[in-house]
Amino acid sequence: MPKGRIKAMPLIAMALVASLSGCPKGKEGGKGEGPGKAQAVKAGAQMVSEKAKVEFFLMSQCPFGLQVEKGIAPVLEKMGADIDFSLEFIGQIKDGVLTSMHGQSEVDGNKVQLCAAKHNP
Repeated sequence: MPKGRIKAMPLIAMALVASLSGCPKGKEGGKGEGPGKAQAVKAGAQMVSEKAKVEFFLMSQCPFGLQVEKGIAPVLEKMGADIDFSLEFIGQIKDGVLTSMHGQSEVDGNKVQLCAAKHNP
């Protein structure tokens, strides 16, 4: 992954969290439920029923990856029902053995996080 893209990931996650935390739910700056479907259709807006797809590809020992995970957590807590989230880990298979940029401890960390996500999504 290009270095510029790695540096941008934490910033993107932080911007997403910041922008979503300030979104009002209704006309009263966060109080109320906001416009219903009938109002949205009347105003000419289209209702979207698909979830937003969000995929993260990272390494368990990458400090930027950890920042991204911490940054997306409140977003998923607030909007998880509307997000199709997946977390994938970067690595390779060499001669039938899993490898990663930061060595075996990172491979182990990737496995731990995948296992945790499987049993406690």
